[in-house]
Amino acid sequence: MGRKGAGHKGSAKDDGPSWEDDASHKSYTWSGAVTAITLWDPADGRRFVITDYFIVCGTASTVTVFDDVNNADNSLLNQAPFAANGGISVTNLRTPFRGAAIDNILKITTNGGSGTITVLGYEE
Repeated sequence: MGRKGAGHKGSAKDDGPSWEDDASHKSYTWSGAVTAITLWDPADGRRFVITDYFIVCGTASTVTVFDDVNNADNSLLNQAPFAANGGISVTNLRTPFRGAAIDNILKITTNGGSGTITVLGYEE
């Protein structure tokens, strides 16, 4: 399956990744506080590109998802408190969230609670 919109990522012409080879689905379930846990470690020489993400919290939690070694504002995918049985569904990001550098790792930190995060995307 080819990419008719190659070179036009995020445009109306974008066919997205080739689902046979490129699509990735990463999930992590936490219970209690976790710090800088790896959510997505792309293959050597590649970077992650997130197109959709979902967070569901069973109990109240603050969830921070960030690119690589720090959670500075310019590397955050998400940083928000969620109520018990709350969450967020972000689909079809108009501007995909790309790792700032090749071989960066997507990580998650929580202050406690419990829940699951799922990210969808591809590696480039």
